[in-house]
Amino acid sequence: MIAIDYIPGTHGNFLEFALNKLLLGDQIQKFPFNHIGASHAKDDVYNSLRQFECRHWFLEGGCTFSHVIAIKFSIEDLLPLHSVSLLRAGNMNIDDDFLHINTYEKLNNKWYRLVLENLHNNYADAEYPLTPNSPDFPRGRLREFFKFAFQDPLNNGLWQMQQLMQYSHDQTVYEFPYSAFYDKKLFDIEIEKLQQFFKLTWLPVDLTELHEQFLTRQPQCAYKAQCQSLMQLIQERKSATIKLTLFQESYLNSLLEKEYNCEMPVNQDSYFANTIDIVDYLDAIPK
Repeated sequence: MIAIDYIPGTHGNFLEFALNKLLLGDQIQKFPFNHIGASHAKDDVYNSLRQFECRHWFLEGGCTFSHVIAIKFSIEDLLPLHSVSLLRAGNMNIDDDFLHINTYEKLNNKWYRLVLENLHNNYADAEYPLTPNSPDFPRGRLREFFKFAFQDPLNNGLWQMQQLMQYSHDQTVYEFPYSAFYDKKLFDIEIEKLQQFFKLTWLPVDLTELHEQFLTRQPQCAYKAQCQSLMQLIQERKSATIKLTLFQESYLNSLLEKEYNCEMPVNQDSYFANTIDIVDYLDAIPK
């Protein structure tokens, strides 16, 4: 057995299925996807035959397997990862674009309780106490909270969690980059490197359709490029409609603050509707 250790949302279940498919071929089911796009729908036959097993081992006292695949992400991966993690971890199906509604209830679980505690400690007050009796939370405050998480990894819970993934010198560990999931060529390269690293033998299985089906369920992989495109339009003072998720709004604000050395609005529940609105806001800041 080879263990796959991973942060919630970094596609550990998909990697597990793809690798077992290469070992077992048609002995196991064709696809593992459930109703929210996670690779969690695995049947009993699959579970009894698999040779790779993914779990959040680092949260369960550490991984003791001698062979480990550790999925690792970079700071540049944080925007799509946050969105996927909130939606898929534990099949919670939480859409960040509606996180301001029933915020307390959505975050009060083992997956996000640390986020809830940090949010409460830094932002809750008498007006918005963030309790079971007052579960909603202003979108503007949430936007700023996650903006700081994108600006500085030390303020980012997922980044802090990744630092817990530690292994001994006696273990053979392959680090699989999170970014490779969203590019078939890079994914294939990593699969080949992993095969050579552990001296594995694959069946002649083509993963193209499996990976295509995976990508159709990952709109989050385009989130960062969408924000960067808007950033360029703002710099060029060109007009474009803005329609982003909460995390994208936070990420775009982090880019704007870094570029223009300014502070974006906090008490603004409705985000800017057009790039020119942002240009006008930036122009109005005293120089």
